Amino acid sequence: MAMRKALWTLLGALLGMGALVGVALAAQETYELRDGEIYRIDAAGKATLVKDMEPGRFGTDKGVYAWILVDGELSEAMVGSEKGIYFFDEGEKPLGFLPFDGAGFCDISFSSDAAQMIVNFGADVSQEVTLYDFVGFKKKATFRAIGSATWIDHARFAFTKEDRSKGPRGASAPHQEGWVSVVVYDTAIEEEVPVMEATATKDYLLDGIDYEESTMTIIERSVKDAKDWNDEQKVRDNVITAPIPAAG
Repeated sequence: MAMRKALWTLLGALLGMGALVGVALAAQETYELRDGEIYRIDAAGKATLVKDMEPGRFGTDKGVYAWILVDGELSEAMVGSEKGIYFFDEGEKPLGFLPFDGAGFCDISFSSDAAQMIVNFGADVSQEVTLYDFVGFKKKATFRAIGSATWIDHARFAFTKEDRSKGPRGASAPHQEGWVSVVVYDTAIEEEVPVMEATATKDYLLDGIDYEESTMTIIERSVKDAKDWNDEQKVRDNVITAPIPAAG
């Protein structure tokens, strides 16, 4: 009986040590905001100021949200860190970490109610636009776009969608790999709503949104014949306006 008790005591001690080891192994570096400045916190808790970086910020109806883009491409002080995005509330309280390879080429925008966010990713005008639930960072939809997406209201955003399935336009659009149209994505019904759709001889790019007039400014790029996309001199630009579609 005494031996059995001793074995259970030893097993408990070993399990306790294993728990402590588990805690130690779980410790890892992180990033924090302190009075608007970025600090890299190593596994031992030592804080190092990242002097050449500032956090991103976006205002919502629930306050200003902030984030830190962590990527060794942005700062030598970040070399060796896991790439991704750290989020914070208005009081600089941590709200989570989103692993993201290539975080240095990201831009973030929140819906007005801060329930959702868009991550625009890309090193040039061609972007990958991804919609996430902010709580839990659940990925909801991804699009290929020219430029960034812009929120219309808490549930809808507009962007220039790039459709690569029909092939490139030609030499006059070297940064564009497909036809481009202006669309609105309605997150409430999870559907795209076309505003101006591309044809064989016309492309449409979102230029701006007039919230008071509920209209969009759109650049129409056109040619007389599809083969003319290879000659920049034959491409014509025309600025037009279109109403923002009604919510679904």
